[in-house]
Amino acid sequence: MQVCESGSLLKASEVLFISHQALSKSLSLLEKELGAALFYRTPKGMIPTQFGQELLEDSRPILAEWDQLNLKLEESATRHKGKIRLGLSGGLIYFGSKKIWEYFKELHPHTEIQPYEHGYIEGLKCLKAGTLDAVVISDYENTDGFITYSLPSTRRLLIVEKSNPLASKEELEIKDLRNEKFILCINDFAYNKFLRLCQAEGFTPDVRRTSDTVYMYKLCSEDGLCGLCIDSNTSNLVPKYPELRAIPFKDNAFPYPMMLAVRNNYPKPTLIKELVDFLTYSLNSVLY
Repeated sequence: MQVCESGSLLKASEVLFISHQALSKSLSLLEKELGAALFYRTPKGMIPTQFGQELLEDSRPILAEWDQLNLKLEESATRHKGKIRLGLSGGLIYFGSKKIWEYFKELHPHTEIQPYEHGYIEGLKCLKAGTLDAVVISDYENTDGFITYSLPSTRRLLIVEKSNPLASKEELEIKDLRNEKFILCINDFAYNKFLRLCQAEGFTPDVRRTSDTVYMYKLCSEDGLCGLCIDSNTSNLVPKYPELRAIPFKDNAFPYPMMLAVRNNYPKPTLIKELVDFLTYSLNSVLY
């Protein structure tokens, strides 16, 4: 089409930003493949043959559709281009790895993830203030009106000394925890759930809290306290404390649910859906 509009191979090659020789060769190969000449080569330029004129007219609708397709692809690329300022709790060790975000970049090169490590309280404050776009958080009870997406959950397990009578059980019920003392590294949402579960069984647990998981394991090991961990962390931490045992709850009575909370006025919902899909895939690969 460009050769027809330009009237010469030289002018067409300049418009198409290819060499005169390359365009001439491509045109000759096309004519050979079609089995007919498309142009008369004359001193005054390239003049379409009858076959060339017919092919040009037949091609116009296809080229118009191609232009529309390119336009839609550009619009789609625009929708998938942007950045997400993502808040991560320090307890979600897996998401602190650069490798996970490098892999996301390979899959979605037009989307930039800017991860920030915050405590869950600070993360939610930043989300309200608009300095973060989304936050990965566990046990969240959405009283703030954010848009939320459920992510894969995993089990919580009780950590006890092997000398504790509870260690003989293969699984635990909440009522089994009566009279135990706890050191817990959990956020307020999870803590309140734990209190409600225990109080529903007729007791209020004796709980100390910490923000340091390793310190929790240390006190479980040295002082005989009970702790809680998530299933995927036991393979890393429990072997360092051979005197401890991690025991699941019956019927997953106290799970570890995760979700993505997103500010309501975030302008690129398509990017968020990409992130949710990616996090779901990534979490399933490490949690199960």
